[in-house]
Amino acid sequence: MEITKTELAESMAVHQVIVNDIIQDEMALTPELASKLAIALGTTPDFWLKFHNIVVDLEEDNFNFGEALLDGIKEIIAIEKGELNPSRATDIKTLEEGFIRKALCDKHGVVDAVMTIRDVPLREHPSIIVEGALISVCPECGETLSVPHQEQPKFAEAYKKARN
Repeated sequence: MEITKTELAESMAVHQVIVNDIIQDEMALTPELASKLAIALGTTPDFWLKFHNIVVDLEEDNFNFGEALLDGIKEIIAIEKGELNPSRATDIKTLEEGFIRKALCDKHGVVDAVMTIRDVPLREHPSIIVEGALISVCPECGETLSVPHQEQPKFAEAYKKARN
């Protein structure tokens, strides 16, 4: 599955130059752009901002945010169209309870987050609970930091219920 910069720019309602600058790491991903990206791809702004911040904080010399962004977009589109099972995505590690990974906590910065299974309320709709979700949790404060790709269908279904 491929998406062009022009298609992404159109779905985000921004000029293609902006998409190109983000992909080339010449422009920071702002909250406004993360919101547009989330709307265009059916994700959340937090997903993109936390991902971008982790990359910046870890200062991985050979990591290209733009390439990772495009790879993530391709997989999201393929999963949405039913062309790819999230648990079978080749570039995404299937995570399990107890796995430790780097994540960004608003209170504690980059932490070694622990993958945990919990019932999680949707932030925008706290009365809707995603049961048995695998999430990364800050070891310092217990805050939910991220949801691995393999759990996105559970959350997408919950958001659909919230809209109805």
